[in-house]
Amino acid sequence: MGSRLLLVGLLSAPLFKIIYLIVQGKLGANPVERLILETGQASLMVLVFLLAIPRLAPWLPWLKGWVSRRRLIGLTVFVYACLHLLLYLADHLGQWVKLPEDLARPFVVTGLVSWLILFILSATSNRLSQKRLKKRWKGLHRAVWLVIPLIAVHLTLKEEGILITAFYWFGPLLGLVVAQGVLLARKNPK
Repeated sequence: MGSRLLLVGLLSAPLFKIIYLIVQGKLGANPVERLILETGQASLMVLVFLLAIPRLAPWLPWLKGWVSRRRLIGLTVFVYACLHLLLYLADHLGQWVKLPEDLARPFVVTGLVSWLILFILSATSNRLSQKRLKKRWKGLHRAVWLVIPLIAVHLTLKEEGILITAFYWFGPLLGLVVAQGVLLARKNPK
């Protein structure tokens, strides 16, 4: 029970931060832009957390219980991504003429494709989809890894080519994946 409560608290922390910023009036000169940034970062943070848990669980036994809660974590990623997209669209209210031009921008396209992948994964994360898709379900849900390079491009283009932002978010995850591969290779030499 305590582990589940801790997980829900961690997943809710970005939302509480956003609420705090709104209530305290600390969103700055462009509040919608700041909210877009905060929800995007929240989605990204939870996504990295989702993908890191199975890699960290062998070393951190208390995380093993969270491996079975990846559906909840994945749906949280999608909720934050939806808020990010809705705020982006809200920022364009009254400027619908400019929206098609904006949608042609590469960083927007990569963000939308990422959202579509997350949508498909969220829509098929239920038991009925698992039964219908059978073995294909696991393969489909590995598509979450396609989101990583898309978001890396999204971040890099949004920051006008500054690649360090993508490394900041995905570097630790890449390190975990490489470490896991090295350990597996040492454990099972051919």
